[in-house]
Amino acid sequence: ARLYDATHNVAVPGSEISTSTVTYSLIDSSSLTFLSGKNVYRVQMKSLTGYEASFDSGRIKIIWE
Repeated sequence: ARLYDATHNVAVPGSEISTSTVTYSLIDSSSLTFLSGKNVYRVQMKSLTGYEASFDSGRIKIIWE
């Protein structure tokens, strides 16, 4: 799965995550880099096994350093 910037038609750098579990799991991405502006973001998912992949919920935690 990854976070996709639909405004600029690009994947958000650092947002790609993956898992091989068959149950819901919590996964952290690396630091994200967002483009400036008022953008629309979407979650993109892909299953490499042919089985259905599902997305239960998601959060973006913002840490300003």
